Amino acid sequence: MKNFLLFFVVLLSQFTLSQSTILSENFGSPTVTTSISTYTGWQSTSPITFDGNVDVRNTLPSNNSGASGGGNVFFTSNPSRVFTISGINTSMYSEVYLVLSHFKSRNDASNQLLIEVSSNGSNYTPLSYTRPTGTGTSNWRTILPTGNIPITNNLRIRFRQNSNQSEFRIDDVQLYSVTSLPVELTYFDGVKQDGFNLLKWQTSSEHNSSHFIVEKSITGDFNNSSIIGNLMGSGNSQEIIDYDLLDMKVEPTINYYRLIQYDFDGEYKVYPIIAIDNRVHKDIERIVDLSGKEVDENYKGVVIIYYKNGEFVKTYQF
Repeated sequence: MKNFLLFFVVLLSQFTLSQSTILSENFGSPTVTTSISTYTGWQSTSPITFDGNVDVRNTLPSNNSGASGGGNVFFTSNPSRVFTISGINTSMYSEVYLVLSHFKSRNDASNQLLIEVSSNGSNYTPLSYTRPTGTGTSNWRTILPTGNIPITNNLRIRFRQNSNQSEFRIDDVQLYSVTSLPVELTYFDGVKQDGFNLLKWQTSSEHNSSHFIVEKSITGDFNNSSIIGNLMGSGNSQEIIDYDLLDMKVEPTINYYRLIQYDFDGEYKVYPIIAIDNRVHKDIERIVDLSGKEVDENYKGVVIIYYKNGEFVKTYQF
């Protein structure tokens, strides 16, 4: 496998989210020129498939930054040449990016090798890229086509020759996501009922989701919390799913709750803490922060609440 990830990380340095490799294809190491229909040296396996009327070659290996040479797919200067990669599952991601090595044989050529994507194999949408022209530009270069790449369980990427003059080659086709979505949480909230607290949360999508647990603390310190519920996740889902849990043993104080989601592989994510005030109602005279400045009930942080009967309490407002 060619060392291509480092270049991609630098190229997309503005993204700080985790990256997932969806597809990595360097076209193997052919010993001779081989047609797509008979070639078996692919890096990717089922359900990924390759078809077209081009061939894989070991001549003129890629030499741009991040590539290590080897096999490449060659397009003669014939507008009928086409190459398609199918069976790519992007359904568990929110944004997908394509990066590849690209070679043109003429200095005056640019983007005549069309790059198109489809979710159904019938309707294709072009991605955009531009190669520099002029002396010394007929070489390998890494490109990052722009455009909307479908979120689907069977993405097709099609490379289609649209020139009768320049030849093209491609190598190191990489498909990445920088915003993988194990669970997309819409909200986590709680409401006080008559004698109990109702905790509710909603997901808009789940991937590899095993279960949720809800922890409770009456101090806000979850190093000494208790688990009040364990609900099964929905595995893999692209639908809106609602969850709810009852805490029947509320304390007459501020009760703090934390939601944790676990994947089947043991990974987990902790969501922000919420608080429900179950104290017996008293008329509040004023609320101040630790500097003595008066704040309201929407202030987030440590506060001191003074009541009209002379009592006061120090707490943390979320």
